[in-house]
Amino acid sequence: MDDIKKDIFYRPQIDIERNYDTIGTIPKTTPEEEPQAETPSDEEKLIERADEIEDALIRIRGVLPLLPEGVPEILRDIVDKLIFQTEDEKDTIETIEEKPEEERTDVYENDTESEGIDPEEPIIDDEGFIWNMSEPDTYTIKVVRCKENSDLALEQYLKDSLDIKEYFATKLNGILEEYIYPLLSVMGEAGVNNIAYLNMEYDGTCVTGYDTDDRHLNDTIARNQIIVNEQTRLFEKTHDANTTLAILMAFDVTAQERIRYYEEQYDMGVDNFVSMYKRNTLEKVRKQYNYKYDKARANVLKYLDSAAELTRSILVNSLDANTAKCYLLTQDVNIFAKTEYQAAAYENATNFGAAEVASGVNTTVTKATETTNQFSSTASSLTDSLSSSINDLKNTASDAINSILNR
Repeated sequence: MDDIKKDIFYRPQIDIERNYDTIGTIPKTTPEEEPQAETPSDEEKLIERADEIEDALIRIRGVLPLLPEGVPEILRDIVDKLIFQTEDEKDTIETIEEKPEEERTDVYENDTESEGIDPEEPIIDDEGFIWNMSEPDTYTIKVVRCKENSDLALEQYLKDSLDIKEYFATKLNGILEEYIYPLLSVMGEAGVNNIAYLNMEYDGTCVTGYDTDDRHLNDTIARNQIIVNEQTRLFEKTHDANTTLAILMAFDVTAQERIRYYEEQYDMGVDNFVSMYKRNTLEKVRKQYNYKYDKARANVLKYLDSAAELTRSILVNSLDANTAKCYLLTQDVNIFAKTEYQAAAYENATNFGAAEVASGVNTTVTKATETTNQFSSTASSLTDSLSSSINDLKNTASDAINSILNR
């Protein structure tokens, strides 16, 4: 210690001492290999995707009653046909024969013995590197049989059909969300618990009591109501049940015909003009139905996309009108005011003033009965006067005849 104190260059060690002994053993374990999940086949992926699309269409169908009058019936018909088509496609997918895999094991060995070289002795090249001879390699190759052209055409049709329906369901779902969520929020603030009240016809000539600064809301409601009615009429004409069925059937028929012609095989070894004509005709027919298939697929996509766009336009105008109605309700404006000939129908639809409606009906029936009795009495008096006139004419005619005979 004294020597250390006298050493002016002494520096104490502050590093951690890493030389130490440990009592015990560390077991050497080999991690267990996790089993690899089975990769689903193409058919299973298609069925899973079809189930997801079908669930999305069913959810859309459940919220259609919240839409303005006339629109739910049109969309429900389209959605029902798409759901029915998806069910048929799932049955078709299950019938597709899955191609089995074939395993083949090949062993590749080096051919050093034929050259007079011992494979166990290392090889030293000119640069001094030592090369050890490798062991024979074993490769396992999985051979999958190629699918037929008809199966490939069928899978393409199923994938294209699912793609179109997925696009339509996603787009329509977004349109409905943009309409329903804001409308429910406004209805909650206005205290309206039934959307059917907002969808009732708004009579702008009878609704009064709104402020002068709220006239634009009255005009917006009346204007958008006319636009929605005209767009709904257009929607009914362009997307009726027969047109929807024709568009979907055209796509399905062209796909089935295309698959049918792809089942036929080319004649490779042709040696005469007749066989060559047969092969060339098959090629021409395939090209024709490829074009028809692409055209029918584009028609289905445009048809469903136009249905979604018309729905968007109708809901945007309807949302503006219903939002304005909710604001007027918060200002104690009676947006349900009707003309006299519509008052009874309105009260009956909203279950308000049932007794008044019943009394009005009874009064109308009583008045109709009195009018009928008056008409009956008038008719009977006219009949009596007419019969007396006829009798007078008969008497006059008989007197004239007698006078002529007496001469």
